Amino acid sequence: MKSGEEAVGALLDVLNKQGIEYMVVGSFSSNRYGVPRATNDADLVLNVVAKAREKLFRELPVTFEIDSQVTFEMITGTWRQIIHSHLSAPPAEDGDKLPDSAQAHREPRWLSPH
Repeated sequence: MKSGEEAVGALLDVLNKQGIEYMVVGSFSSNRYGVPRATNDADLVLNVVAKAREKLFRELPVTFEIDSQVTFEMITGTWRQIIHSHLSAPPAEDGDKLPDSAQAHREPRWLSPH
């Protein structure tokens, strides 16, 4: 991927394909619908159950890395998970298969609320 906008577009493509409800918030949405602001990230809110979230993570392009740390937002009562996008894919070791280091970030390692 060449830009943050392309990364967001790739993520939204997967969300739309899977029928996951979402909204774009923060500076990224402000750039589209309000006053432009400099930003290095995009904030999205997803309405997704654990099983669909795991499927989403498996189907993201290889340029995405899922942070293994999950946090609970006390005020909103919601879970927070960070997804990083890299401008290029990690080198594949065996054809289209992800290298073990990249695959480790694709397999969620947490107990998910239902």
